[in-house]
Amino acid sequence: MARYTVTWAEMAKAERRELRAFIRPALETAVRLRVGQYRVLYSVEGDMVRVLRVILKGRRTLGETL
Repeated sequence: MARYTVTWAEMAKAERRELRAFIRPALETAVRLRVGQYRVLYSVEGDMVRVLRVILKGRRTLGETL
């Protein structure tokens, strides 16, 4: 199984700080495209995963949330 280094963009760090405490561990332990109503935008570059955004999607389209 490949191991990745995860880095967080400044905007994603700020968005993560705004999340409820119980949702943060799910984002920090596994980078997922979707965690409940949240969408995590990330890029994979070699062995590095860079988290770009953490967005509360709700009923809006992803395009509307950006």
